Amino acid sequence: MTEWEKFANTLELKLLIHQSQVSGQQAFVLSQIQKILANGFGFLGAGESAAVNPGYQASTGKQNPFYGEFYSSIGTPTATSQNYYRANAYAVNFYLSTNDNRGFLFYAPVGNTIVGNFEGDPKALTNTATSAIGTGILKGNNQDELLLSDFESLFLQAEAAQRGWIPGSAQTFYQQAITQSYVYLYIGNSGLVGTDPTGDAKIYYTSGINDVDWTTSANKLEAIITQKWASLNGINWIEAWTDFRRTGIPNLPITAAPTHLVPQIPVRYLYPQLEYNTNGTNVPQLPANAQFTSKIFWNQ
Repeated sequence: MTEWEKFANTLELKLLIHQSQVSGQQAFVLSQIQKILANGFGFLGAGESAAVNPGYQASTGKQNPFYGEFYSSIGTPTATSQNYYRANAYAVNFYLSTNDNRGFLFYAPVGNTIVGNFEGDPKALTNTATSAIGTGILKGNNQDELLLSDFESLFLQAEAAQRGWIPGSAQTFYQQAITQSYVYLYIGNSGLVGTDPTGDAKIYYTSGINDVDWTTSANKLEAIITQKWASLNGINWIEAWTDFRRTGIPNLPITAAPTHLVPQIPVRYLYPQLEYNTNGTNVPQLPANAQFTSKIFWNQ
């Protein structure tokens, strides 16, 4: 029950952090934080990821659903998903430029490196010349399905501590979060990029690189959200997108497609046509190009 309480507290902290930029909401956020702290259970810590595994196995309809999107029950690659989801050049360049071993676990090497394209680039490389999703993400058909990882929880705590919302060292939470990201990605990949995730993480977060090394990073909040983005790649990209929508961090490039409607990253999903067809009276009236201009209420 204690872990369930920690899970609930962490989910609430996550929702409150999503409101960090909402004008006039600070008093409410702080009052809710105090209620969480008062119950005494705390938040999910290192080694306390919330995950589900009802018995995933190498059988049709019974393997991990995320893994099953990319491989059949006998381990044959699924062409559609394998071809569609390829490495992005911005992320690849980030991992390579910061000497981050995790890049070779998020993405499958092409030769002795990892390679990506900028989305929509008309001069893009062919799929065979770019990296597919790596074995740090696609571990096997019986892998756990993460609901809320320990490293996501620790990044949430790092941000809350940096904002002065909860007690504790933001630096400690931050470094623990990076470490647990390494630990998760190294599982099942021992020897591919190293055998000591804790040691390799320490080398990384003491490298002196901005937005990697806490001590030398000029903007601590930027470092937290940048590393959270780098750690959730292929694991919880919706959370990383939510962070970007509320803070603009990291400073991501827009699509390179010459046909894009608006030169910016979308800030919301649009309602599907089915919603208009079956629940039209309750669908909010949105302006043209709302996906680029109309933030959802808790991101405003």
